[in-house]
Amino acid sequence: MRKSRRVRRWLAATMAIVIVAGAAVAVYLWQRDDEAGAVRYLTSTVSTGTVEQTVEADFTLVAAHGDTALRPGVSGVVTALYLSEGATLRSLQKLAVISGRPVFALVSSVPFYEELAYGDTQGNVKALEMALKAEGYDHGTVDGYFDASTQAGLLEWQEDNGLDQTGTIDLATFVWVPKGSVVTSVDVGKGSTVGAGTSLATTSFPRAMVAQASVGQADISLLKKGQAAQLTIDGHEETTFSAKIKSIATVSSAQAGAGGSSTSAQYTVTLSVAEVPSWALLGMTGSLSITIAQAADVLVVPTSAIAGTASDAYVRVMIDGQPATRQVETGMTTSSLTQIVSGLVEGELVVTGTITNGSSTTRSGSSGAFGLPGMTGGERPQGIRGNGVQSGGTRMNQAGGQ
Repeated sequence: MRKSRRVRRWLAATMAIVIVAGAAVAVYLWQRDDEAGAVRYLTSTVSTGTVEQTVEADFTLVAAHGDTALRPGVSGVVTALYLSEGATLRSLQKLAVISGRPVFALVSSVPFYEELAYGDTQGNVKALEMALKAEGYDHGTVDGYFDASTQAGLLEWQEDNGLDQTGTIDLATFVWVPKGSVVTSVDVGKGSTVGAGTSLATTSFPRAMVAQASVGQADISLLKKGQAAQLTIDGHEETTFSAKIKSIATVSSAQAGAGGSSTSAQYTVTLSVAEVPSWALLGMTGSLSITIAQAADVLVVPTSAIAGTASDAYVRVMIDGQPATRQVETGMTTSSLTQIVSGLVEGELVVTGTITNGSSTTRSGSSGAFGLPGMTGGERPQGIRGNGVQSGGTRMNQAGGQ
């Protein structure tokens, strides 16, 4: 993974926060003069919004399906070749002539591994019927049953192409081509000597992609199959597309930690992509975000305003230009935002930090371990009733944990 992304995830602990607030979260400076000099309070407005906890990771676009080699069941010298890179093949299309024997394609979503003959009902029969109909040899319904009408159409096609009229599809004359694949490389040339297992060409699915991400052990238990994710590709952050978790590896791989001194378990998460942008290519990288919890239409404040512990939390509220401590009950917390269950009302101003002597800045709290500046270890601040100041409605998007 790229170094910048590792640093970002280390700082954010893979959590992101998105808030759509019903009130502006503005920063105000309240100044007080005392003997030690000017003290300015950084504040933020208590507002209503939505808190989301997300797991973030980097991903790479990889092929959803593996490559397939087109291997004829006949040996000899290639005397004619009808393959080109980028081509999409169709059933009954001639691929090559090997020592005078033509080789054709059978395009199907089902691998072709045994002869097709009268009475068969395997999946490739339907592909054969559709191909015969497309070529004008339509003698019945396309029902996946190799009946007399299917055989009659095949016999006519064989006669028109100078083949022995066997009424069967054999492995020496036909090569399976996965449906939807394209030729990505031609592996032989005219005059090449090939064996029964030699690859004439290789096909793949350049537009069929999945996203693969590595998620650390701290977050992997939060994920499950079917969860939705939002993806952006590096350099194209303005375009977001959707995906869902397809599988989660149960075996981890250890990766070096910071400075290479330690290792952490990483798990591969594969996501199926609903619709890949037209300009996206295999191997491109990006970032994904998976929402694991959400609290909507709740009171929120910056986490930097919270002090104490999760079970015994406090804030400082600005009352008539002076900070007063107040106990609050908190809910969902991220590195950037905390839900307030009780103790505050929308529109109040809470202190997020202080600036003294015009140079020293102190934050009121920090994610993970709350601490209230100006308080000693055993001191409990006294609650003070708020002023209930209301604020106007403003939409704001704040991304935290980046």
